[in-house]
Amino acid sequence: MIKGRFVKGVSGNPKGKPKGPNKSTLLARKAITIFVDGNAERLQGWLDDIAKKDGAKAAFNCFTDLLEYAVPKLSRTEHSGLDGNPIQSVNTIRLVDMRDPNPSDDA
Repeated sequence: MIKGRFVKGVSGNPKGKPKGPNKSTLLARKAITIFVDGNAERLQGWLDDIAKKDGAKAAFNCFTDLLEYAVPKLSRTEHSGLDGNPIQSVNTIRLVDMRDPNPSDDA
């Protein structure tokens, strides 16, 4: 920004928005967590009622829908090498007879 003018590609805040959830998101998650913790026994009853009426799948879906707000989702990550191809790992297993006092690498 130059003297009150907006310039394309130039931010007014050079540091930018800090990474992570904002206050509203944190407060909402905290409120839902407090609600779930305070109503755990009642929540179980509600889920039991839903399961009786609509089946276990419906109860499970209700629970996972609620859980989504209290527990942040994990993002998927893909590990790849510098060339973009998958990283290959080689694991070697060496069986050792523990009864043999002098194991050798010859085997």
